[in-house]
Amino acid sequence: MISHSTALSFSYIFTGITLLILSILVLFKKNKSNTHYAFGFYSFAIAWWCLNNFFVINTSSKKIATLFNTSCLVGVIFIPLLFLYITYSICPRRKNRILLAFTQIISIIFLYLLFNNLGSLKN
Repeated sequence: MISHSTALSFSYIFTGITLLILSILVLFKKNKSNTHYAFGFYSFAIAWWCLNNFFVINTSSKKIATLFNTSCLVGVIFIPLLFLYITYSICPRRKNRILLAFTQIISIIFLYLLFNNLGSLKN
């Protein structure tokens, strides 16, 4: 019988590799639009999250797990922002620049808080 962590590890590595390949294919396509860029970076952010989570689950060291977990959260912070960019690039309506700016500011704040707290994880 497959253990819970083995199944979870497999799903993270499979999803991460698949989305990494997809993001590379989309980003290196010759004819690119804003939707291509947004989807490529969105796929890369999810791949980053999945691949780092794979290492968090499979490491036995607390320090290495903390490092990969922090790295994983960088991708998580940008997923909502990139999804918003995809939505605006697909929809024919006018972009809400205030919402985009607000989401960018929130992402930068979370990124700052993530790395600002990194020094307190030295135990």
